[in-house]
Amino acid sequence: MRCGCAGAALPTREVIAIYNDLTEWVAAELEVTPNVDSAHIAVSADGAVVTLRGTVASPWQKQEAQNAALRVCGVRGIRNELHVRNLDGERRSDAELRAAVIRVLVLDSSIPGTVDARVQGGLVTLFGSAAWPDQREQAEFVCWRVEGVMAVKNEISLTLAPRDVDI
Repeated sequence: MRCGCAGAALPTREVIAIYNDLTEWVAAELEVTPNVDSAHIAVSADGAVVTLRGTVASPWQKQEAQNAALRVCGVRGIRNELHVRNLDGERRSDAELRAAVIRVLVLDSSIPGTVDARVQGGLVTLFGSAAWPDQREQAEFVCWRVEGVMAVKNEISLTLAPRDVDI
């Protein structure tokens, strides 16, 4: 349920009705969000603050569930208490995970070859350098989507790109 009520002043009775329905609206939004398996997510609301509890398969799904809840009209805050756990019980070794991360970094032409990654216990640490903030952000973004990644720490430094007047 999406609407344009952000910042609108609603009469008290309407606000109470919205809060009563908020749990149902968020649950419905989660069900239609393509990147989220809502089967293991419980939704509750305390006023305009929604709490998400349960288990998801990846940090990416955890973030997507939060984004979906924030799209619902009337939600003013999220308590994201979702736990990330590989639901099939299989866990990739750090070497396999690093290979998958390096593969996605290399395949994305917007990420410079100066970016590298270390993996320890499912935590990916990105390091190296990039000329632009969007390259740094893209590197982190593609890593979150790799199955088995539990967290991403972005330590990519930014090098100064030449200014127009320097060219």
